[in-house]
Amino acid sequence: MSSRFAGRSVIVTGSGSGIGRATAVRFAAENASVLVADIDLDAARQTVHEIEAAGGVGIALRVDVSQPTDVSAMVDAALSAFGRLDVLHNNAYWGPINTPVVDISFEDWQRTVDVTLGESFSAVGTPSRR
Repeated sequence: MSSRFAGRSVIVTGSGSGIGRATAVRFAAENASVLVADIDLDAARQTVHEIEAAGGVGIALRVDVSQPTDVSAMVDAALSAFGRLDVLHNNAYWGPINTPVVDISFEDWQRTVDVTLGESFSAVGTPSRR
């Protein structure tokens, strides 16, 4: 294992599958402690299982990144578990697949914006979190 992220802690949102899972596993392979955040807790736990099977450190947490209370709890969990937060990789995505943008309902558009651009940015950037 490389040690580029030794002693660092990372949150990866949407890390229960796909690119998010691969990113979380890679951060762990670089010796980061990883909080695996996903709306699907079972998927997050599977990612942590992969991390731990390779000798890494990870914790799973169910998080809906469109909900400010979930995002705040996510940051608190990372700080509590790891004592610090160095990297936030916002990977979570929700949106209609293969739908032309002109056919997306306002509700679906708003949910996409809330998940992809929502609270996770502001929750980490508050002065009490620095």
